This record gives sequence, C-alpha cells and structure tokens, in this order.
Amino acid sequence: MLNEYLTLMITDRIEVMIDERIVDFQNDDHNIKDEFDVKQLQSQLRSIIKMFSLDVILIYTALLLKKRIIIYGNDPQLLFEFVMALPLFVQHRSNIRDEQFIPNVDLQCPQQINDLKFRQHFISTFNDPRIEEHEELYDVYINLATIEITISHRAKETFLMTKMHKDVAITFVRVAEKQSSSTTGDQDVVDEISKKTNELLNSLHSCSSLGDDNNVVIRKSRLKETFSSPNVEQFFFNLAIAECLPIINDI
Repeated sequence: MLNEYLTLMITDRIEVMIDERIVDFQNDDHNIKDEFDVKQLQSQLRSIIKMFSLDVILIYTALLLKKRIIIYGNDPQLLFEFVMALPLFVQHRSNIRDEQFIPNVDLQCPQQINDLKFRQHFISTFNDPRIEEHEELYDVYINLATIEITISHRAKETFLMTKMHKDVAITFVRVAEKQSSSTTGDQDVVDEISKKTNELLNSLHSCSSLGDDNNVVIRKSRLKETFSSPNVEQFFFNLAIAECLPIINDI
C-alpha cells in the first residue's frame, strides 16, 4: 500500500490488478502535491546539497546528461522528498517527472527490471539495498541511507570531473550554506543552479550553427576549438545529446 501511495503522489497514476483486470487510477486531486509546495521543495534542494556537499555535482551531472539514476532509501518519506526536489536541478526541462520518473521498482519483478534495462535514461527508486549489486541497471546509484554515490564502471568516463565541474560544485555548496532569507526563503539556491545551467547551455550553443535545413546543429569541430580539455569537450558533446541537438561530425 505504501508503494502504491508514493507512486500515486509522484506520477499521478497507478495500475492495480482487480479480478485479473488492470485498473488505472489517476490522481485528479492535487491537494496532496499542493501540500508539498514550492518552498518545501526549495528547502529540500538546499538540504540535498548540504547532504552530499561537493559530490552533489555527480547528481547534477547525471540529471543534466540524462543518465540512468537509481536511488535507494530505507525511509519512504525522505526518499519521496528527495525525488520530488530533483527537477529543481534542471528547471529548463519541464517534463522530467512525467518522462523519467519510475518510482518504487520491485527488484523481484522481472517485468519492471526488464523495463529499466531497455530505457536509456530514468530516475528510479528502490527500497531494496541489493539493487546496488545490479550495476548493469544504472549509471549512478544514490544511497540515501549511507549518503553515498556510486558511479558504475561503464559510466566512469562520462563522470570524469574537471575544473569546470569543481567550480560549479563549489558554487552550489556556498549558496546552500548561506542562511536562507526570511523573505525569499531558499529561492537563492534555485536561482544559482538555474544561473549555472544557463551558463553551460550558453557555452554549448556558442558551438552551434545553422545546418542545411536552417535548424541549429552542434559541430564537433567547434566543440574541439572551444574547449581545450578533452573531458570538457566530451561533457558538452554529451550535453548536446541530452538536449536533443543534432551533432555534425566535421572533424
């Protein structure tokens, strides 16, 4: 029942088997989510940064690059609050909850596990700590019980940290450690993350040009010219993919 309740709160719908028929329930009453209002989400965002400190850059990068994220927690309330705040890291994507959230996956359910295997990116929650052993399912594993983040071996190259990543992480930690204002609350944290995201997106678009069909494309030659570090170049290449921008290999 708890799993179904959390699923309904996060996704607005659940499927329940009744008399061998799958019945779809949708949450048309938004009072539940209204209780978890914007200010609470912003406060939780600050708490997440404080919780993981500089390692929060791994969470931010995973969300920005649309990686496969699995989150384990033994406290359902903390798990729910954590997941609900994640979209604030990537506010320029308004549909992240609808497209990527797969809550309360049962490790013993082959159908649910197979569904994850065929997805290129997702944000999924588990209450079974044994999920950490299934590295083939995730790029990033977040353990809320131990406050640890694990990067799978196959994804390590994607998460090679550079000075750019370090500077972003330091900025997030500094703003999170400031005392929240009585008037604006935790809006400063959201604003700083949004500012950094826009800076990264602007850097990416500085490498763009118009293609033959007059649509914006990213040219690999421009990426190479703009970013001297191969790891930074690769980050922006992956960001272009996540932003669904066409990439032209003109090197």
